[in-house]
Amino acid sequence: MLWVNNLLSTLVDRRVSDFSGLGIVFYTSPMVLPSYSMGDVLPVGVELPISGIEKIVECLVGVSSYQSEWHDGFHLIDFECRSLSHMCQFLSPSPELILSPAKGSMPVGSRYFTAQAVSRLSCVFCCAVINSKGAVNIFTGGEVRAWKI
Repeated sequence: MLWVNNLLSTLVDRRVSDFSGLGIVFYTSPMVLPSYSMGDVLPVGVELPISGIEKIVECLVGVSSYQSEWHDGFHLIDFECRSLSHMCQFLSPSPELILSPAKGSMPVGSRYFTAQAVSRLSCVFCCAVINSKGAVNIFTGGEVRAWKI
């Protein structure tokens, strides 16, 4: 988990002024995720997989601007290899993974809701959502932990 914390902390520290937020899934093998690529082209100069915190951060910060065509969706990181393997993925969790909101809770965004559901899959180590202000939520087994950097 230390590696995940270091990566997330570095992403928050280096976010751009028009940061759109990020959704990240840290998965383990075999990867059985309800994910679908949102496009067939990668940003110029990007070749997957990308390893190392510095290179992963450079790539994700580069696409997290509202000006980037790759800012939407989830990015997938192989937790065991510590490498960014997929970018801009649409995740479609099955209805049985979706938890009802707690009584009296405020509405949350789609990334939050999706990360909470997907984190219940056995191949997912955890999911992280960084909002546009740099606040981080980490999801494990459907449970959320707010993480202040």
